[in-house]
Amino acid sequence: MLFGMNGRMVFVSGATGHLGPAMAHAVAEAGAHVVVNGRNFVTGAALALDGGWTAW
Repeated sequence: MLFGMNGRMVFVSGATGHLGPAMAHAVAEAGAHVVVNGRNFVTGAALALDGGWTAW
């Protein structure tokens, strides 16, 4: 692992765009709790479910 983010919370703004999903998965793999935000709720919910996270 290049870096660790255990116990950190990361807010990914623009998570439904082109780079957002990759960023969300990268920080989640590093151990962070991820909060995603984007313009498209359906895409954001799919991203959350794909990552095993909770969608609101």
